[in-house]
Amino acid sequence: MAIFTVQEVKSHIGIDVSTFDGQMGVVVDAIHEDMLRYTQRRFLEQTAIVGEKHVGDTRLLLVLKEFPLISVQQLKINGAVVATGSSTWEIDNVDGSILYRPSGWDLPSNAGQRNIEVDYTVGYATASGPIKQLKLAGIEWAGNRFRLRQKLEFRSEAFVDHSSTFETDMPGHVRIVLDRYVRKYG
Repeated sequence: MAIFTVQEVKSHIGIDVSTFDGQMGVVVDAIHEDMLRYTQRRFLEQTAIVGEKHVGDTRLLLVLKEFPLISVQQLKINGAVVATGSSTWEIDNVDGSILYRPSGWDLPSNAGQRNIEVDYTVGYATASGPIKQLKLAGIEWAGNRFRLRQKLEFRSEAFVDHSSTFETDMPGHVRIVLDRYVRKYG
């Protein structure tokens, strides 16, 4: 489900009839998928992730799949619980989805096995700044795409004294917002 709605896009671009709701719904879903693909993240309200498995190796960082990390409820290595708040690992706040362990995440003999299991909570409050920014970026992009829906397949045209190009990609101001949320690791 997209973090913005057809009604929000319609309101933003000044459409008050339902004639285009079907087309607009397709655009909203496509833009949301493009946002997820670009950032390599899902935009979740506060959600518990249970039993996410990772391959143990000697690297110092463990990159969790979801973002931003709120808390870790339980961490198991080879089935043994590692105490939460233990001095053996900590949350790395640079990215918000990374756990750091100075000794690495497993013994070399277990390398390649999915023997690390993490239960954690991630997400944003629905009214938080990041969700508002992401939502507006999606609305802007969807509105732009909808306005140009008849010209999506037309890239450029050149004549002697005339040149035309139609924008089909992510608008620059939307890219600036989404770049803050692109998954940097893993």
